Amino acid sequence: MANDIIFSRAGNDGELSNERIMQLAPSVFATDHRDTLTQRYAQLNTASLMPVMRDYGYVPVQAQQRRLRAGSAVRLEHKHHLLAFAHVDDLEGNDGVRGEILLYNSHDGSSAIKLMAGAYRFVCSNGIIAGEGSTNTVRHSANGVAGFEQMLRNVIESMPKMMERIELLRSTQVTVDQTIEMAKRSAAVRWNMLNPDDAALKTCTLRGIYADDRTTGMLSSTRRREDNLNDAWTVFNRIQEGVVRGKCDVRSFTERSPHGALRKARPISSVTEGVRVNRELWDIAEEVALAA
Repeated sequence: MANDIIFSRAGNDGELSNERIMQLAPSVFATDHRDTLTQRYAQLNTASLMPVMRDYGYVPVQAQQRRLRAGSAVRLEHKHHLLAFAHVDDLEGNDGVRGEILLYNSHDGSSAIKLMAGAYRFVCSNGIIAGEGSTNTVRHSANGVAGFEQMLRNVIESMPKMMERIELLRSTQVTVDQTIEMAKRSAAVRWNMLNPDDAALKTCTLRGIYADDRTTGMLSSTRRREDNLNDAWTVFNRIQEGVVRGKCDVRSFTERSPHGALRKARPISSVTEGVRVNRELWDIAEEVALAA
């Protein structure tokens, strides 16, 4: 089961079959819930919600689930998972960007079902999630399916507004200083930021993963010809790609490397962390664009 977001989609960015979803995120098809939950907990299995999505014209195009850690008390079929859905009329994309709806769920009782507005950028296989204001939540309950359908209608109604916000980002030019600001704030969403005046750094007692100026420089740099633009949407996408996929250098401070060993950041493998980071990065991009 692949954790990398690139391999969580079909090669043609089209609809995923149930067989492929089972390989990528087997918890989608769970038929029970965690044993420790009470009988009052009415599980809404993700597989039972997929036909509702299809009734509104949305089909699955991405599936993600993190691997189980050794010794985990949560069974594989109860893990957090994420499905992205695109409308059947948009499977070929729209000007390089496709609006998508993301469904986040688990079968361990640790979270409600969330539906989030998102988008997919074809040139870099980048999936983004709009900020906190674009999320709808429904709890697992006996009347949850009806609540889910209403939530779905709410998200569908919000999609044009999200695409308008993308157009705002596209039409907004950002300066070099604003790009650096966006990169620094985005790096801080995932990593500690290295402070040269930190006493622990001077005494070689600093521990953990830290981002520095080298990190933010790599996040804001262009990796492909299509990204050699200075609009807020393009800048946001190349920074987001680096933060989520780990395409930048960070410094690791350990007892063995008290001065900080330079290493390549790892991709985010946690579905929960991926959702959090993506939403916060979107909010940062919007703030910078509105201030431009």
